[in-house]
Amino acid sequence: MDWIDEVVRDVAELDYNSPVDQPSLMIVKAGELRAIVEARSDTEIARLRAALQRVKLEAASLADAQVIALEALGPNAEVTGRR
Repeated sequence: MDWIDEVVRDVAELDYNSPVDQPSLMIVKAGELRAIVEARSDTEIARLRAALQRVKLEAASLADAQVIALEALGPNAEVTGRR
């Protein structure tokens, strides 16, 4: 579920009645909407930071593997296929 969908769900769970002629209209107070969005955006930021950390760790692991492979080839090894 996208974080925006979660915001919409949180707003829909508020105990306000929609106007009879517009049942799909969701009523929310500005302060409530701000609190919901801030809470969800903090969660999304934390999720993105964790993903970035995983990418950094994977990149570091790949770099370590390349160094180990080059060391195993010895000092006179030729490196080909580099971009």
